[in-house]
Amino acid sequence: MTVSSTRPKNWIFIRGLIRSKFHWGNFPELFKTQLNAENVECIEVPGNGYSSEQITPELIDVVISELRKQVSFKSESFGIVGISLGGMLATKWAQLYPDEVSHLVLINSSSSLSPFYKRLNPTNYAGIIKNLAIANPAAMEKFVLNATSNNKEIWLPLLKDYTDFQKKHPVSLNNFIQQLKLTSQVDFLNTPKSKNLVLTSKADRLVSYECSESIAEAWKSKIYYHDSAGHDLPLDDANWVIKKIKEFNL
Repeated sequence: MTVSSTRPKNWIFIRGLIRSKFHWGNFPELFKTQLNAENVECIEVPGNGYSSEQITPELIDVVISELRKQVSFKSESFGIVGISLGGMLATKWAQLYPDEVSHLVLINSSSSLSPFYKRLNPTNYAGIIKNLAIANPAAMEKFVLNATSNNKEIWLPLLKDYTDFQKKHPVSLNNFIQQLKLTSQVDFLNTPKSKNLVLTSKADRLVSYECSESIAEAWKSKIYYHDSAGHDLPLDDANWVIKKIKEFNL
């Protein structure tokens, strides 16, 4: 495959662990406008959000197959933006179908190149499991937003809508565990043939930015650091993320 020298017109967005395409908010529309993209499609990991009634598949290849079914444009290559687990899934997609993925953007992702305690801060394990087990949507969303955003003024106004969404589309503990298992099924030493960009935040309290560094080093790809945003970079500083992607491969 010959990687495109210009940004693609079509993009796919994939969210992370137990998060839904709902949680992109207005970021896709901002992205589409500022990058003059023709299509931006947010797709859902089986077991999350609008697909919460589904069981997350055990094999990552099956997850990718389910994600590909959600894409309406397949006649030309596209870019993928993946955050956290979404970045791992995007990587596997690019490895399995190199002719489909021309550009790959990973946001605060991680890999087996890093130790487990850097891939997910151990202090957050208990909180996530506890809130999933007791099935308290308000407590769950407050915990996740507080853990993934470093700006309470941004996430607090979203809490009610996020809580209402969680009530309608509850995430199960079993799917959370299954999605954790998926993270071990991507070989990051197999560099995707796409044009690759890594974005990370040094203030991420959920996943260490060193995980992104390890990926960028292994792939010899460009990496940009945000100094203050949390794990959910598109939420904390959408304009910064879009700016860096806009500069990507100009």
